[in-house]
Parts: sequence; C-alpha cells; structure tokens
Amino acid sequence: MHSKTAGKIILYLVGFVAFAVFGMAITCLDYCPAVVVDGVDYSADEEIIIDVRGEVKNSGSYSVPKGTPLHDVIYMAGGLTARGDVATIDPGELLTHSCTVTVGALGDIDGVVKTKHEYSSYAKCNINTATASQLSELPGIGDGLAQAIINYRKVNGSFERNEDLMLVDGIGNKKFENIKNMITVGD
Repeated sequence: MHSKTAGKIILYLVGFVAFAVFGMAITCLDYCPAVVVDGVDYSADEEIIIDVRGEVKNSGSYSVPKGTPLHDVIYMAGGLTARGDVATIDPGELLTHSCTVTVGALGDIDGVVKTKHEYSSYAKCNINTATASQLSELPGIGDGLAQAIINYRKVNGSFERNEDLMLVDGIGNKKFENIKNMITVGD
C-alpha cells in the first residue's frame, strides 16, 4: 500500500516540476526580448547595456531595461556553464546602470573578487551626477570616499574635468589613475 502512495506522490511531483519548467519557458519567451549588442555605445535613458562574461554559455552584451534583475540577464546569456558558481554573483541584484558582470567558476578562489561589477566602456560613471552607490562601485572607492565625493560636489559644485576628482581628500594620483578611464564629468 505504501509503494502505491509513494508512486502517486512521485508522479505528482514529476508532473508539477514538468509543468513549472514549461511555464517558466513560455513566460520567458514573452519576457526576454533582449537584443544582443556588441561594440555599440548605447546611451538611452531607460535601457542599459550589461556585458556578461565568465562562466555563462553565451558571453556578450545585452540591452535590458533599467532595474532588470541580474538573474534575468544571466538567463538571457544562456545560463551558467557547468563550472559556473552562482555564489560569485548576487542573482537578485537589480541592475540600474551599464556594467560588466563576470561569473566566477566553482572552486575559483578569486571568484568573488573577479565578479565585482565594474564600469565597462559602454557607460562611464559621471562623477557629477552619480549616486554614492554608483561611485562606490569604482575600484578603490568605497562608501566613505563615495560620500566624500558627493560632499565635495555639494560644497564646491560640479567637477569641471576628471582630474578635479583628486581635489577630494583621500583620492590621490594612484587612485585616480586606476579609475580615470571609467569616469566622466558629462557632456
């Protein structure tokens, strides 16, 4: 009697899983109209470019609406490879600006460090308008320096050129050299 009940439970579970997978596949057909864009400087206000690298099946650049969850972009890139480690990214992160996402490999000691979001050549960080969160994503700029940049802007006004960032206490020549190609003062 127990084997019949267990068999029914297994059958129901298999059916439910199959139904769920089919439902997700159908939903994604309507939800994932991504356009792969390579080598194009895209600057629309509501669309961002996410460059996906590392352990994904289809590395490349994807145009998505602002606020798209990272897991959706990973899905657009064909999902993780067999070596891809989801622990090296935050799949639920909402993407609000163009960036590069690198998915690390299982067992890769440096995986978490390599997957920190960086500004790509598609979108430079405008140091006159960026939020503290956006500024803190620049290499070597943490929360404290990001707030110092914002405070400097409030007191002194907009930066006129990239090099003016070195006027902020804590940003010297070496820090500036690391980020100078990732920032802009705007048009």
